[in-house]
Amino acid sequence: MINKIGFFAFVFVLISCGSNDEIKIIGNVEGIEDGTKVYRSTMGEQNNAVPQDTVELKNGKFEFNLKDSSPQELGVIRLDDVNGNVFYIYEDQNIEMKIYPDSLNTSEINAGKNNELMQEYLALMGDYRQNMLGYQNQLRAATVKENRSEVGAVRKEMKAYENKQMKSIKEFADQNPESIVGMIVYSDLLNQKKVNNKELKEFYDNSSNEVKEHVMGKMMKNKIAQFNATDIGAVAPDFKGPTPDGEELQLHQSLQKLTLVDFWASWCKPCRMENPNIVSIYNDYKDQGFHVIGVSLDRQNQEQKWIEAIEKDQLNWDHVSHLKFWKEPIAVQYGVRSIPQAYLLDEDGVIIAKNLRGNQLRQKVAEYLEENQ
Repeated sequence: MINKIGFFAFVFVLISCGSNDEIKIIGNVEGIEDGTKVYRSTMGEQNNAVPQDTVELKNGKFEFNLKDSSPQELGVIRLDDVNGNVFYIYEDQNIEMKIYPDSLNTSEINAGKNNELMQEYLALMGDYRQNMLGYQNQLRAATVKENRSEVGAVRKEMKAYENKQMKSIKEFADQNPESIVGMIVYSDLLNQKKVNNKELKEFYDNSSNEVKEHVMGKMMKNKIAQFNATDIGAVAPDFKGPTPDGEELQLHQSLQKLTLVDFWASWCKPCRMENPNIVSIYNDYKDQGFHVIGVSLDRQNQEQKWIEAIEKDQLNWDHVSHLKFWKEPIAVQYGVRSIPQAYLLDEDGVIIAKNLRGNQLRQKVAEYLEENQ
C-alpha cells in the first residue's frame, strides 16, 4: 500500500457526518485483467494513506461503499501493478470513475463540484509541469551550446510563464474559498515556496467558516501562526531608522527592484571583509535596480567610526542605525544575534534569500535581475 502521498502538504482527517450507506464509488477500468486488486485509502493524521478497503476487478469494474466517509474527505484509489493514484473527494453522492491505467492523469471522475475543481487543478498543474519541462530542455540545450544570450532569453521567458501560471493557480484557489480544494492548492504552493505568509493569511481569512473549521483549515491557521517574520517567503518587517546625516529612512518606502538589507558594524571584521564583494555587486547592478540598505550595530559613542567605515569601504548606499550595539531596534526586530547577516528582498518586500555571501550573492542578484528585466 501507499505509505506517503507527498503531493499534498497538509493532513486530511475524518469529520463526522450523517448516514451515507448507499453512496458508492463505481469504477470502470480498461485493459486490466479481472481479479486485479483495487485499493481505497484515505489521508491519515501523519499525511499518510490509511487503507480502507480492497476489492477485485470483475468484468473491468469495481465498487466501493463509502458508508464510513465524511464531507470533503480526500481519498485515493490504486490498482495493483499500476503506477500512480487517482484522487477523489467525498461529496455525499455517487462517484463514477473511468480509469485509464496507461494514463491515470486523463482518468475521468464524475461527481460533484469539489471533484470537478480537483480535476481542474490537477490539469492546471499537469500543463504547468509539462511546459516547465520544455523550458528546462531548451535551457539545457542553450547551455550546452554556451549561448549566453539564448540562455538569458529562455530564462526570462520561463520566468514570465511561471509567474503567469502561478498567478492563475492562485486566482483559481481564491475563487473557491468554500472548497477544500482551495486549501489543497495553497498547501501545495506553500510546499513549493510559491506563496508568502501575507498571501497565505489573506486566503485563510477569505475562506468559508466550513473550510476554516476543517482540520486542514486548522492546520493552515497553525502554520500561519508559526511562520517566522523573517523566513524566506515572508514580507520583511518594515522599519525606520536615522541615517548618518540625521534624516529618517523607512524600508518599505526605499525598496527597489532588488534590495539587500545588510546588518553589519564598523567593528565587525567579517563584515568589513565582505564589504568589497557587496560594493562590487552594487556597482555592477545598481543601474538595473539593485539597492543596499546597511543597518549598523555600532555603539552610541562610535558614530564617527561608523561614518568613517562607510567612507573608507566606499559603501555608497543608504545606511541607518540607532547606534545601540546589540540592542539596535531593527536588529532586535529581525532577531539578529550575529553579524554579518543579510536579507534579499524583491520589490514588494518579500524575502527571497538570506545570508548569501561572495559569489552566491552575485549569482542570485544576476539571475533575479536578468529574469525580472
